[in-house]
Amino acid sequence: MLRKLLYAICAVLFMGSGTVSAVEIGVPLEPSDILPKLNQIAGRKPMEKAQVCVYVFFDPTLPTAKTLLRMVDSVCTQSTDFKKKTEFYAVSRLPGESTKSMGLNGFILPIYEDKNTSDSIYREYTLTELVIPFAVVTEKDDVIWKGALEELDNVLHEIDKGTFSTARQEKLERMHKELQSAIQASLPRVISQSADKILESFPGDMLAIQAKLFVYETTAGTKEAAQFVAKLAKNNANNIEIKVLQLDYLVRTDHAEEFKQAIGEAFKDFSGTPASTLRLLSFVLDQAPFSWVPLKETLEASQAMKVQYAGKGGISEAVSLQFSAKANYLAANVAAAVADQKKATELSAGTEYEAAAKQDLSYYESVLALTEKKP
Repeated sequence: MLRKLLYAICAVLFMGSGTVSAVEIGVPLEPSDILPKLNQIAGRKPMEKAQVCVYVFFDPTLPTAKTLLRMVDSVCTQSTDFKKKTEFYAVSRLPGESTKSMGLNGFILPIYEDKNTSDSIYREYTLTELVIPFAVVTEKDDVIWKGALEELDNVLHEIDKGTFSTARQEKLERMHKELQSAIQASLPRVISQSADKILESFPGDMLAIQAKLFVYETTAGTKEAAQFVAKLAKNNANNIEIKVLQLDYLVRTDHAEEFKQAIGEAFKDFSGTPASTLRLLSFVLDQAPFSWVPLKETLEASQAMKVQYAGKGGISEAVSLQFSAKANYLAANVAAAVADQKKATELSAGTEYEAAAKQDLSYYESVLALTEKKP
């Protein structure tokens, strides 16, 4: 498992390097350069201008394309928590059946198909790219970042906090390359030193954190790793990724009471950020031991998310309903669980989540039938 984690870290670092700029960082990018073409492709009227725009270019023939788009779709969902209005656009380099065959039902992320004409978006903005897919991020019509999708989440959070700068991002990328070299050399001490160097300037950098955890797990042990994560969580209270990591280690080290306290506090801390609350619900309902679930807090959070995502459609609403169903089931309200799961199943139709949604619905219905059966 840990060896796989090391390979995954290295793979992400490789993905983030080696691109050649097709658009120059910092040069004004007029809306006329991209938006009219996107609107023409989508058959839509000009969209409301956002403060931040994300353009994702992808090749639907790649085996990893759908997984990466799902990752971006998750970031798109989280953007509802951002202070700055952010819009996403994904553009396929190929039109027609190759994109349709990916099965993109339920995505919040709007998917456009380029036409491969002489003035196509793909030709104009990605012709010299070595790595596809990749993203371009603009703020106030200036291109401020471009790179691998694995870095997109962190970049957008920095932009939203107002702490992003091109120089800062370039510094982080240089540090990531140093970390990559240490990982390739399989030198735990050097890996740890490189990760520490990153965390001094970028406390929430997940690649550095994962690298440190790998070293702790392989040299010191899980207990030391858990202590490292607990300290991180204390110093990064608003970072949902680190909070989930802390919850995971509390489960792994069998600290039930600490887990209950931590998840209860987390529901309060992230109550104003729906996407983060969904992450917490996902962990507590899918990965925590049954007896560890703080039922009152979990039920309240799940019902709040059900209201928050009502009517929005897509997988996000389906997920919120599924969590509501599971929380209701744990609270012995099986009829409510069935009702929520029916709606979740309808919204999951045609997606990769449909089969699992139907299985859950069938289970809840069977339990309801048993509870309603007269002696």
